[in-house]
Amino acid sequence: MKDTLLSAHKVSEDVRATARKEAELIVKDAELLSERLISQAMTRVADLERAIQDLKVQRKSTRSKVQLTLDTVQQLLMLDAEEEANEQPITSMFRANKSS
Repeated sequence: MKDTLLSAHKVSEDVRATARKEAELIVKDAELLSERLISQAMTRVADLERAIQDLKVQRKSTRSKVQLTLDTVQQLLMLDAEEEANEQPITSMFRANKSS
């Protein structure tokens, strides 16, 4: 009976040691997985930050192009208004030719 108890105690300790080792392996695997996931997330964040910076540069460039286009259109409108103000009716040109 004593041998049986000692044997049962030994088996119990072996089971506990095996369970502890398995638990340690599970924790270690989880830690490695979490480190890999964090690394991947950090890489993705860096990629997104670069993409955002690129978009900001594109936005600034587009804004400058639009402003240049608006300035050009405004100048054309001013020139057109000046030409319109300087136009004379066709009848005045006809009279000018008659008097010469």
